[in-house]
Amino acid sequence: MKRKITLMAVAALMTLASCKIQSLHPIYDEESLIFKQELIGVWEDGEGGIYYLESTFQNKEKPLDNINLKQEGYLLKIYIKEGGSSWIERRVDGDSLNWIKMRLHIVEIQETVFWNLFPQKNYEDNVSGVLTENLLPVHIFGKVEIEDNELKIYSFKLEWLGDLFQKNQVRIPHENVITPNGSTVVLTASTKELQKFVVKYQNETKAFEEPLVLKRVRN
Repeated sequence: MKRKITLMAVAALMTLASCKIQSLHPIYDEESLIFKQELIGVWEDGEGGIYYLESTFQNKEKPLDNINLKQEGYLLKIYIKEGGSSWIERRVDGDSLNWIKMRLHIVEIQETVFWNLFPQKNYEDNVSGVLTENLLPVHIFGKVEIEDNELKIYSFKLEWLGDLFQKNQVRIPHENVITPNGSTVVLTASTKELQKFVVKYQNETKAFEEPLVLKRVRN
């Protein structure tokens, strides 16, 4: 049963990260990082996904690894709900390997709020060691709208970016990487270059996928 749940958690992570624009570098730096206390708590997507956000410095006794994490941000735990609010009360406060853990940073650039996601160390616990030796952690990012007890998380479309490259309509450092499912684009641009990119296309509707809408379950 534990293995089945673990695989479901991996599936949740893959759903969140698949077909997203990937980058070797983050879009945040010391000047752009912000922290919003109202994001702390438990959220759900209405389709069985639970998203638990806490401050990375919330537990002083167990500091997280500080790879690319010098500033305060968030620890995002992702899980697939087994059913009902009672499950949330039983499990959401636990620290199980069945959680997929990600590092989340919130960025404000020219009054627009963006998110940046990066794997937390324990992704190795949910995938075989042989596979993780061939995985390169990357950043994914997008735009976020925060209103009361609802989050709308927009991801840039990988297909949209590919079209821009084909038409020579954008110049940003990148590599075409061969994957088991074909190929994908990985941005190699610096943080400053990435920030210029997201600002330029922040209001381009066709640049974004339909938002992932999260509703607050509890603080």
